[in-house]
Amino acid sequence: MRIEFLRPWALLLLPVCAALVFWIDARYARRGIRRAVTAGARLFVILLTVLALAGPSLPMASGVANAWLLMDVSDSMREGRQAAESAMREALAHAPQEQRTGVIAFGENAMVELPLSAGGALSSLQSEVDGGDTDANGALQLALALLPGDGAGRVALISDGQFALTDGQLALLRARGVPIDVYKMESSLQRDAQVTRVDVPARVYQGQSFRVTVEMESNADGRGTLVLYAGREAVATREVTLRRGTNTYAFEDIAETSGTVTYEAQLILEGDSRTQNDRMGAYMTVLGAPNVLLVEGKSGEAAQLEEMLAAAGMRCEVVAPAYLAASAEALMAYDAIALVNVNASAIGEGQLAALTSYVRTLGRGLCVFGGDDSFALGGYRGSALEEILPVTADVRNQADLPSLALLLVIDKSGSMADDAGATRLEMAKEAACRAVEVLTERDQVGVIAFDDASKWVVELQSVTDVAAIQSAIGTIRAGGGTSFYSPLRDAYSALSRAEAQLKHIIFLTDGASSDSGYEQIIAMMAEKGITFTSVAIGDAANQQLLRQLSSIGGGRFYAAGEYDNVPEIFAKETYLVSGAYVQNRTFTPAVAEESALTDFAGFPPLSGYLAAKEKPLSTVALVSDRDDPILAWWQYGAGRVLCWTSDVRGGWTEAYLSWEEGADFFAGQLSFVMSARQAEGALSARIEGDTLRISYALPEGASAEGLRTRATVLSPQGEEIAAALSESAPGVFSGEISSGSQGAYAIRVEQTDASGTLVRAVEGGAVSAYSPEYDITRPVQARVLERLAEETGGRVVTDAAQLLDAPTSGALERRDISDALLFAALLWFLADIALRKLPWERALARAMARRGAGAAARPAKPAREKTPSARHRPKAPAQASPPQEDTAAQLLKARENKRKL
Repeated sequence: MRIEFLRPWALLLLPVCAALVFWIDARYARRGIRRAVTAGARLFVILLTVLALAGPSLPMASGVANAWLLMDVSDSMREGRQAAESAMREALAHAPQEQRTGVIAFGENAMVELPLSAGGALSSLQSEVDGGDTDANGALQLALALLPGDGAGRVALISDGQFALTDGQLALLRARGVPIDVYKMESSLQRDAQVTRVDVPARVYQGQSFRVTVEMESNADGRGTLVLYAGREAVATREVTLRRGTNTYAFEDIAETSGTVTYEAQLILEGDSRTQNDRMGAYMTVLGAPNVLLVEGKSGEAAQLEEMLAAAGMRCEVVAPAYLAASAEALMAYDAIALVNVNASAIGEGQLAALTSYVRTLGRGLCVFGGDDSFALGGYRGSALEEILPVTADVRNQADLPSLALLLVIDKSGSMADDAGATRLEMAKEAACRAVEVLTERDQVGVIAFDDASKWVVELQSVTDVAAIQSAIGTIRAGGGTSFYSPLRDAYSALSRAEAQLKHIIFLTDGASSDSGYEQIIAMMAEKGITFTSVAIGDAANQQLLRQLSSIGGGRFYAAGEYDNVPEIFAKETYLVSGAYVQNRTFTPAVAEESALTDFAGFPPLSGYLAAKEKPLSTVALVSDRDDPILAWWQYGAGRVLCWTSDVRGGWTEAYLSWEEGADFFAGQLSFVMSARQAEGALSARIEGDTLRISYALPEGASAEGLRTRATVLSPQGEEIAAALSESAPGVFSGEISSGSQGAYAIRVEQTDASGTLVRAVEGGAVSAYSPEYDITRPVQARVLERLAEETGGRVVTDAAQLLDAPTSGALERRDISDALLFAALLWFLADIALRKLPWERALARAMARRGAGAAARPAKPAREKTPSARHRPKAPAQASPPQEDTAAQLLKARENKRKL
């Protein structure tokens, strides 16, 4: 029986208090027996008090029995769920009334269904437990942990025994000393067959024929259909006859396209009790002509690039941004991907995440080609897409940029705030705020809102306080008619006086003006070098008029629908007029760094590009006449990303499209970012249970001395998992990771030297199609339930009514004994007072005196002699003796006399 303390630190008071008692006693107390007795009493009072403060507790029998009933609700029990719940109800109904019983449901996880309670009842299980696996050990440990006190009680288990327990787990359960009773449910699994494995070659060449082997397992004879998929396309279908045990079928196929291909086999079987285990897949790499995916922002943007890449022997597929796959696994079919004049907003979050994993984790390549809807004009600045690029679209800090005076003239008439137009005004204000963010402190901005009249929301001023300007824009409220003349007159007047190299107006409206005369104002603007751009929002706007005004003002016209991205239009227009981003001039790019990208005798002239700024760690291959990057790249994780800041349609690159080496130049950019196609060595990966086992074999004659071997795995959820591979045999490196999720695992193994330089790499993958719970071949311990009961001292019960009726020892509960100690301390405190105040020494002395007097008066017994009987002996006369006091009595009397004095 072990005593425990809630506040053990309080025990430190014992030596302090004891020392204090001895000090007081030595200073004030008298010598003698009284000192020793009172000091001992005080010490005992202090001992009891300090122990009570420490919060002591002792394990004591509670008199209440506890039992947990564990219910296996894994998928192997699905068909027998009703029978199991019936057994549960019967067991609960026959449990002793004084026993506290609880229920835990478990599968891959465990949840308390019914807390411990006396007379608890449960009609059915309601907890949502993942049935994809059977973690019996976890459920047992949970039940043992939830037993009150020191864990006394019992545990009962209802299961079909379709799980395994290791010797170590059984030893831990046995050490707890808690009996575990078991009730075995007969397996409800009837006819079942599964696809166990799909074998394909790790790598083949394009055009090569190869064999796909499918292995199946069945617990009964039957007939079914086996379908083989390459990617998502069914390439073969075969009627199969299954025998009990292992069945193997083979297919022949031809590798038609290069890249990574997933082969998957599906078994369709009539009367199959479970379909979760009817699919399995495998990875295969096809080497051949590289596959390139071209994502074009507008139809026809990639046409010329596609022709040049095809001439260089590359296979190209052209898609719109909406059709870019949102999974890295699907993108693995391509050796490289090119974005051709794609706006950042056209790529969704899921697509960008897949693209990032495709480059950073899987080591593939990405090229980004410019145009009028890319880089700064395409909303790259500050976007998630820009994070993976070697350049940034923000060039506002360049000292040689021209200054700009920008006036935003916004319609705030009543039509901008109707049911549909409430969005119009909000979009207009957001657009104005976005435009302000593009400007620099060297620029000036003003905002005019108009209806029947015009109002200055922001006076023309330098952009030194962006937040204040945006706050003022947010105060615009709708109301009134529509008049163009007044706001345009005020805008012209303000810009005429402004000192700036560039002067521009962005005019937004959703209607037509009720007055006239504004054409002359715009013509006067053009004479003063003030450009005018108009944005028509909604169908009611006079687009023909606005188009004409933009033409007079030397600007652009935008027709925006009700829900078009007006803020993007404003930002793009601001970029265009700032003179910082669109560089329209002819020059010949210069080589900044020699590489395979620039291995040409010379380069044709370029007519323009979009200004950008290289990032740290990036490499610039070609630069403009102003040292802006034209061609730049960097290493992004395991892959490469390259940017060409001009276009590929001919607007700026007409000379490149007609250049005899143009195809080699642009194809070289794609080849440069592609992963090492001559990946060396053989990668094999297999999923066994919840473990992904990876093995990498060096090519013949290769050495790994001084190299670091690592595997990077991309899980089905997109999580990157890194694992170091160790040499398990000469030239063979192995490792493993957990693979609890179902789906495809993409794998890349790299060997690098001490400096981190890549020496060789290989790619592959593995597919986990279903949980081990559905694997009819997985090793299940024979008699696992029986052994569990034997090891823990439990029973194997065949009648559910007896499952919870076994005598259960009462649980040991820790009880606080602080109150008892305090009561004892109080009694001893009263005793201490009595010892100090009552004359117990006198009483003790008198008692000792009487005892001494009696001993002195009693004569010693004479030796036995033969004398007459005592009854015939004459009585001797009594002799009087004077009373005498013993030494103790004399001392007591002396002390009393001294006190009286």
